[in-house]
Amino acid sequence: MVKIVIDDDGHMYGIDLGTDNLYSINKSTGQATVIGPLGFNLNFGCGATFDRVNGVLYLLGLDGGSMINALRTIDTATGTATTVHTWSPTLSQFAPFDLYSNISTEPSMTEIHFPQYMQGLNGSNNGRIPMAYFVELNGLTPGATYRYFNLLDTVGSPANGAGIIMFAEPSGYRYSSTGNLSNPDNYGEFTADGSGSYSGWFVSIPSGNPARFTPGKELTAVICLNDGAGGTSIEHRLRSTQTVKVVNWGTTPSDPLQGSLFWGQSTNGTDKNVIMLYDNVDGTGRPISSALIENIGFDLTTVSSILPEYRTNIATQSGRWGTIIPNNLPNGIRRLEERELVSGTDAPGDLVQFITEPSGNWNGVANTVNPSNGSAITLVYNGPLPVDLISFNAMVDRNNVTLNWETAWEENNDRFEIQRKVTGTEAWVTVGSVKGSGTTYEHRSYSYFDKNLVSGAYEYRLVQYDVNGNNTADFGLTGSVMIGTPENFKIAQNYPNPFNPVTKIDFQLPIDAMVTLKVFDLTGREVAQVVNEFKTAGYYSVQFDGSSLASGMYIYQISAGEFIQMKKMLLVK
Repeated sequence: MVKIVIDDDGHMYGIDLGTDNLYSINKSTGQATVIGPLGFNLNFGCGATFDRVNGVLYLLGLDGGSMINALRTIDTATGTATTVHTWSPTLSQFAPFDLYSNISTEPSMTEIHFPQYMQGLNGSNNGRIPMAYFVELNGLTPGATYRYFNLLDTVGSPANGAGIIMFAEPSGYRYSSTGNLSNPDNYGEFTADGSGSYSGWFVSIPSGNPARFTPGKELTAVICLNDGAGGTSIEHRLRSTQTVKVVNWGTTPSDPLQGSLFWGQSTNGTDKNVIMLYDNVDGTGRPISSALIENIGFDLTTVSSILPEYRTNIATQSGRWGTIIPNNLPNGIRRLEERELVSGTDAPGDLVQFITEPSGNWNGVANTVNPSNGSAITLVYNGPLPVDLISFNAMVDRNNVTLNWETAWEENNDRFEIQRKVTGTEAWVTVGSVKGSGTTYEHRSYSYFDKNLVSGAYEYRLVQYDVNGNNTADFGLTGSVMIGTPENFKIAQNYPNPFNPVTKIDFQLPIDAMVTLKVFDLTGREVAQVVNEFKTAGYYSVQFDGSSLASGMYIYQISAGEFIQMKKMLLVK
């Protein structure tokens, strides 16, 4: 090896003067693997480095055949060298060199919803369908408007990548067969927020590029940006760390390189939103694949390379969606999520609704466990997502929480179960249930009162069940509900008062204390002990049952540390 270089992703490459090849090098073992030939006789005076801005590998060196010194770029996917500039008269030697840039503000990409699988086929690919992903971009210039286009590429490649682009915009999706930052038809735009961040959807359709879309390939997303100031050249190439695996239509069960068409119709889904598909009911981990809810604003029936079954049964038909799922899928698809393209009030990508099927066999006829239908339209789920929740909030009064929520419509909604957990713990506890409205296309409002909580932080969610008893959706409350510690000792008047024979007594403790709560008759004789235990600071409510006592006036007294207080109550039978 005459030169070793490392790119910004940590991949090590070696250029060999003897074999005229580019190698990838395992940094742990030192093992070198041939990537490909340079295509010329590399001789003396060799220097190489990566451009830290655009990720391109540059080589300075003498061609031993033509005896010409030149600056060249090296394709890290193939090893091929391309001449950028030659020097005449020929220079005799080059010293090693490097390129520097201020990388402290280089933008970065973080994957939020990034599918594991997409369709692809090297060569003539007439079975294409879209793949959507949601990412967050950081390190941008605050308030700047960037031009961009997005492609897919092999891991470690410094190139732009390949594929067809669908720009996700508020009005829908815009199709472009190429990316170009100088032609408005070939780039999209977004504006960074005040902290230099942007979150949004990006959509790619595979092309027939054999270097990228061969089944089995693992591809990274590449988002090419300008300078955020109207420039027309690529200033940043942001690459995902997660990869999407290419599979193609096939009918062999459990084949890791084949996939099948899973499609459906969400009668209550919103056109242009995105469906994410998971192999678990909780929606944890990465989605298996993704789909766009038609009508998306662009007529894919006019694109001959789109899968014929997609063009015939899905494209332009409101509420329909379709995607590829791998044939090697032992859990099947167990959860479908609808997420927002854009919204006037919520952030893009927010969860709208979802539905689960623990068996992976939807409606008993669409079995997604290790499917084998290929591109045939037999794997179809025709069912709505069940509830459109448009608000969910909480109000706190001392140690009581009132939950309020509202739906825009409901289908086959039997009930909402209210679940609560202490923030920072895993276990949800069902604390109550509220009857649903069955099927309605009118707004409905609901409330639930969660009383007598101890101090702490709590989280809530609604778990929705249909009329068949299936858990088909859940909705989490944004943020935690805080129950604070009282500022002073206090015991409240019992309620009801007068009572017969049961009444409630509330008290509060600003500190941990040993607490006794006793009841006396008017002679001073103790007739009952309601509380006798150590309690932590917080709000408490206890019941007193006077069924064994005669009618009359009684006194109840609380003792907590140095705090002692008495009140009267009247038992009337």
